[in-house]
Amino acid sequence: MKHGAGMIVGARRRERDSLSRVTQDERPTGALVHLRGVQRRYAMGSGEVAALDGIDLELAPGAELAVVGPSGCGKSTLLNLISAVDVVDAGRIEVCGVDLTCASERELVALRRREIGVVFQAFHLVPNLTARENVALPLALDGVRDDARVDELLERVGLAARAAHYPAQLSGGEQQRVSVARAVVHRPRLLVADEPTGNLDSKSGARVLELIAELRRDAGAALVMATHDREIAAAMRERLHMRDGRILEREGA
Repeated sequence: MKHGAGMIVGARRRERDSLSRVTQDERPTGALVHLRGVQRRYAMGSGEVAALDGIDLELAPGAELAVVGPSGCGKSTLLNLISAVDVVDAGRIEVCGVDLTCASERELVALRRREIGVVFQAFHLVPNLTARENVALPLALDGVRDDARVDELLERVGLAARAAHYPAQLSGGEQQRVSVARAVVHRPRLLVADEPTGNLDSKSGARVLELIAELRRDAGAALVMATHDREIAAAMRERLHMRDGRILEREGA
């Protein structure tokens, strides 16, 4: 390893080790994601609506969980909380050993950049960056450059020839394939997907799902996917059924 690369890896390791972590006695054995008594409420008119109402959930490393339920049941809120882009009103969340309820914003940013990958329904690519630059973005934000990794992923999602194209020059399916590559470029331990095929035709959606499954396995990441599609949910190892901000049932392995 070159000296400069070694310094980068060492600095990242030291910063990662400094993240707010619960003690070993408090940590659920083997859990990558741990929620206990989680509540999230939003203002609506003169009152409040409970998006999540007392959620308890554990997710092991490498798990594969579909979150299903009607619109408004709390699926997206749950995903936003475990991906550290929203905060709880009550309860506790631990993700990758970091207690999100007491972590600083700096620690949460580090967690999102290094341990979590997200695939959105609406792609959310940066319009003035090429496909290649979009895939490389999580690494660039963390001060890391890995051209070989970016090129490998573009090849695997079938877009090596389109690497210099901007999002507006790509089809919806191509944009979502860029999004999938971007979500796994940093080899996250947790991959979160919120209706990733919702804006795609059936053929493009099937290809995106294949890529998510393939690249998730390669990264060794756990996958949590919100979906309305019964066939997609049935293909996942576990299913979490939700209604009115609560878990009704967890089925599967």
